[in-house]
Parts: sequence; C-alpha cells; structure tokens
Amino acid sequence: MALTDFEEKRRQEKDQMDNELSELRERQIRRKEERKQEEAEMAARRRQDEERRRKDEEERKAKAEVDKTKREEDKRKRQQMMAGAFVGGVGEGTPPGRNFVVNKSEGADEAGQKTESGGSILRKGPSKAQQEEAKRNYMSIVNRPVDVSNMLPNDIKAKIKQLHARI
Repeated sequence: MALTDFEEKRRQEKDQMDNELSELRERQIRRKEERKQEEAEMAARRRQDEERRRKDEEERKAKAEVDKTKREEDKRKRQQMMAGAFVGGVGEGTPPGRNFVVNKSEGADEAGQKTESGGSILRKGPSKAQQEEAKRNYMSIVNRPVDVSNMLPNDIKAKIKQLHARI
C-alpha cells in the first residue's frame, strides 16, 4: 500500500509539474507575442514620427524659400525705386551716364543750330517749377529713413557701399 500511495503521489506531483511547465510555456509564448506586437507598434510610431519630422522639415524649408524670394523681390523693388528716383533713371545693369537727352529739330544745322528761318534754337531744360517738383520727389525718396532692424548684415553693408558710392 505504501508503494501504491507513493506511486500515486509521485504521479500527481509529475502531473502538477507538467501543468506548471505547460502554463509557463504558454505564458512565455504570450509574452513573446506581446513583445512582437509592442515592437511592431513602436516601429510604426517611429516611422510616423520620422515622417512627421521630415514633413515639418520640408515645410520649414519651403517657407524659408518663399520668405527668401519675397525678401529678394522687395529688395529688387526698392532698388528699382531708388534707381527711378534719379532724373533719367539709371536702372540695374546700365552704366551711369548722362541724365539728359538732346533732341534735335528737323531743320537744325549741326554746326550752328540754326533753323531755316535763321533764328537760334533756344532749348531750356525743365521749367523752374518742374525742377522743384523733381527735386522734392527725389529728396523724399532719398531722405526716407532706412529700417535696418529688418535688414540682414550683408544688406546693410551693401546699402553703406551704395551711399558711399553716391557721395
């Protein structure tokens, strides 16, 4: 009897150990699957974060490019406005030269500037009022304050050189 009780007890312990081992294996398999799922979710989050970062970077670059082109266009407009302020308008790329045009009449003789009737051609420039208005327009453009807080250091240097060259 003791032997059968011993064997029965031994068999029950073995069944209990087998059950515990199978439970441990199942838990191990479940944990492994959970880890795989968590890693997949983490990888998906990383991809989304990277994609979001890349998109933000592209948007930032596009905005910077738009701002740069806008600044360049504003600068070009200012330069054209300044160039147009001079009588005769010296534009970009044109060498500075005469700021007047000599118109010859059809009957004028090159040597003496005489007409067919024999009178001299006396051409004057703009009238005194026109000169004063041109001067006021020019001075209003030239004497306007320059906002250096929005200018880049290179733009400030270029402006200084431009003013120095004008002097």
